[in-house]
Amino acid sequence: MQAKEIIVEKICRNVFVAKTTLFEGKREMQISMKGHTEEVAREKLQLCIDGKPYKHLDK
Repeated sequence: MQAKEIIVEKICRNVFVAKTTLFEGKREMQISMKGHTEEVAREKLQLCIDGKPYKHLDK
């Protein structure tokens, strides 16, 4: 699977959403992850893409 760049948006004071589009052959899938900081949201999304656990980043 290949991912486009990861984009992080600030939703409110302590809520950030990281988004990307994944490509696998002709299929396209959009995924997103929420975090309390920009870095946490980005790291959770990257771990999800890599198929690794990310629950330890939730507070």
